[in-house]
Amino acid sequence: MMSDRPDEDPADDLLDDLPPLESALDDDEAVGVDDDLEPLLGTLGTIDEAEQVGLDDEEAGIDFDPVTLLGLDDQAGGEEGESWVIDNEVAGDDIGTDGLDPRDTAGDEYGWTEDNEAGPLDDWSEDFNIDGSSGESEKVLTDDAGEVGVEDVVSLGGGRGEDDVDLPPLLGVTDDVDDDGMETLADDIDIAGDELIDGDELTFEEEARLSGAALPEPFPKARLEVTHLGPSGAMVYDVARVAGGWVAVGEELYRVAGEADAVTPVESPGLGDVRPTTVCPLDSEGKRLAVGTRLSGVLVSEDAGKSFSPRNNWSQGRSDPEVAFFVRAERHADGARLWGRTRSGALFRSEDYGESWSSPLLLAPVAALADDAKGGVVVLSVPAKGPAQTARSDDGGHAWTMRSVPGLRRSTESETEYHIAADGPVLVVASDGHRGAQVSDDDGQSWTEVGSLPTPGAVCLVDEGRDQASEGPTLYVALFFQGADRGVVLRRRGGQETVVLDVRAERDRRGIEVAGDPEGDNRVFAIDGRVEAGYTILMVATGAGLFRLRVRHS
Repeated sequence: MMSDRPDEDPADDLLDDLPPLESALDDDEAVGVDDDLEPLLGTLGTIDEAEQVGLDDEEAGIDFDPVTLLGLDDQAGGEEGESWVIDNEVAGDDIGTDGLDPRDTAGDEYGWTEDNEAGPLDDWSEDFNIDGSSGESEKVLTDDAGEVGVEDVVSLGGGRGEDDVDLPPLLGVTDDVDDDGMETLADDIDIAGDELIDGDELTFEEEARLSGAALPEPFPKARLEVTHLGPSGAMVYDVARVAGGWVAVGEELYRVAGEADAVTPVESPGLGDVRPTTVCPLDSEGKRLAVGTRLSGVLVSEDAGKSFSPRNNWSQGRSDPEVAFFVRAERHADGARLWGRTRSGALFRSEDYGESWSSPLLLAPVAALADDAKGGVVVLSVPAKGPAQTARSDDGGHAWTMRSVPGLRRSTESETEYHIAADGPVLVVASDGHRGAQVSDDDGQSWTEVGSLPTPGAVCLVDEGRDQASEGPTLYVALFFQGADRGVVLRRRGGQETVVLDVRAERDRRGIEVAGDPEGDNRVFAIDGRVEAGYTILMVATGAGLFRLRVRHS
C-alpha cells in the first residue's frame, strides 16, 4: 500500500523561495523564441513572454501548423475532426475479426494468421446455406435464459442428407445474432493476449495468484518422479495414450514406449510443414492415427505415422473452406469415432476414419472438444451472447444433452483458449480468460467455480479411486502466469491443491534447451493421464518438450 503524503514538505524550511521566471529573464533574453513566430501561432492563442521557451521559427518551419506537424491533417488519413490516424488507419481500430465482414475483404485474409494459414470464417454456417434467422431451420429448443440445471435433449439426425443442415442452436442462442456473433474462436495453441482479465479490481490475493507469486505447496517429493522425455529444443502440443505407451505431436510425431526415458521421433515426411495441432489414435495400438493441422485440415495414417493422407471431405460445399482442424477420437465397442472441429467452431463426425464426414452437427460454435473415458463425447460452446454451454452425446451426435454454464462467458480477448474434460458425471471447463475453473459433479446440472485456479488452461480428470480425501476423480490443471513467464501443473484432490510440475524450474534445474519462444517455452499445452498400480502416470505436453510424472497416490 502507498503511504499518505505529509501535508507539508520539510524541504520548505531549507530552501529560499525562487524568483518567478518572468523576473529571472529580461524581455530580450527570452529563450529560443523569435518575434516573428507569435503571429504564426494564432490558432494556439496568445503566448506570453514568460511562456516563450524552446519555440524557434527556424526549428518549427515558416508556416508552422501543429496539426500538420503532428500528422493530424486530412492527408494523413480520415476526415477533418477525426482522431489521429496512421497510414489511413483510425487509431483504436481493432486488428482481428471483430467487426470485419469477410464479404468486404474480397476473399483476403483477415485477423492474425501466419504463413499460409487461411483466415477463419466469420460465420461458417453461411457457407452451408444455414440461416438460423430465416425460419427455414425450426427451433425446437426452449430458451432457459441461462438457468442452471435445465436439460434439453435434441435429435439431430446424423446422416449426410439435407436433414443434417436444419439444426437448432444451443441453449440461449437467439435468432438476432450480430454479424460478429460467430467470431473466430481461438486456436488451441495460440498464445493468449496480454489482458487476461477485464472487469472488477483484483484483490491482493487474486493479484498474487494471477502473477504466480502465490502458489500452493509442492507435492511431496517422496511421492513424485518427474522425467523430461524431450525432444530437445522443440515444443510438444498434444499427447494421447496408446497400448504400452504414448503418442505425441509437435513439429514431428513422437512415440514413448513403456518406461522409456526419451521420446522416439517418427519420420513422417512433411508433417512438420503443415503445423500439427492435435493427435488421436484410432485403435488401441496407435497404428491408425489422426492428426489435426493448421495448414492441411486433418491427416490420417494407417502405418503408425510413417505416412499420412488428407481426409478433408468435411470441407466440401464450403465457398471458402477453413484449414485449421482439431481432432479427438471416441472409442466404442466397434472401434473409434473420429470427431473434429474447425478453428471457428464447426463440429464434424466421421464413422470411417475420415473417409467421409457428417454435415456440421451444432450451429453454435464449439470452442473445445473431449472424449469421455466412460463413454460418449462432450463439447464446450461459448456463444457470442449468453452463458457457455456443454453438450454431451452418447450416440455419435444423433442426440445431445445440453446444459448452461452460467459462470463462463465469451471473453473479450479473441485469442482466449477454452478447455473441457469429462469423467462420467464429473465435468470441468476452463478458460485462460476467466478467473477460475468451473466444476460439476452432476453432469452439468450445477456448477462450482474454483477461484483458487486463476486463468486455467489444459485440464485432465484422472480416476485415482475413492478414499477419505475425495469421492471423485482428481483434477490436474495447467496455469500460465504471463507476467512471470511461468507455467505450472496443479493437482487438486479433496479440495487441496499442490504443484506437481513447474516448467521453468525444471528447465533451469536440468538445463533443458527450448525453441526460444518467449511466449511459449514455459507453457503447458495438453495433459493426459492414466492409473497404474497405485500411481498416476501423467504426460504433460509443454513448450519445453514432453514430461512424464509418476504420482504415487499414498
